[in-house]
Amino acid sequence: MEHVIPIEESLSREVEIKEAGEPSRGHDQPSSATEELSITVQEKGSNSSVEEKFKKLREAADNLLKRGTPHPKIRKVVLLRDHKNFKSYCEPRVVSLGPIHHDEKKYRLTEEYKLVLADDFIKKSGKRGEDLYEMVKKNIKQLREYYDEEVTEKYSDEALAWILFVDGCATLQFIDSVVKNKVKEFKIKDDHVAFVQQDLFLLENIEI
Repeated sequence: MEHVIPIEESLSREVEIKEAGEPSRGHDQPSSATEELSITVQEKGSNSSVEEKFKKLREAADNLLKRGTPHPKIRKVVLLRDHKNFKSYCEPRVVSLGPIHHDEKKYRLTEEYKLVLADDFIKKSGKRGEDLYEMVKKNIKQLREYYDEEVTEKYSDEALAWILFVDGCATLQFIDSVVKNKVKEFKIKDDHVAFVQQDLFLLENIEI
């Protein structure tokens, strides 16, 4: 009896087994005949794996675009709340800007200063305050989206629009006064000026 086993290797491996003898007489009869068995074994090599990786690589960008990129939102800094320097990094010292710390008692004094600054900004702008407020109110749905829902859920559209309007005008006027060295016109103490400048850049004190 003769066994012939040729082996070819490429992306797959093929093994053929031949047995010499008489021709086969059917499935029901003994097979002392020639039988040919072909076995194809898929090679578990690196080629198919690399192809799959490239497929995922090419699809990744499309999948990301389909999902869309969520807009970053202004929110409370939860991860740093237990940090010993949390207040220095996140909480304002003298002035609250935006909705996160708006209702806290320790900032009520500076609320009056913000109104004075905002009023001065409106006068110097040459526009009616009501018109500027309406511009904010008209876009309040979009502006609300820039904040985490937890931050703004307790405010109506009108209340949130007023906060952003006053704080925005006051911030612009304060910056203008510092640049022109006219902060003392608003009777703001020098140390408070320094604290306000720091507060403008705190993580939980961001005004749109």
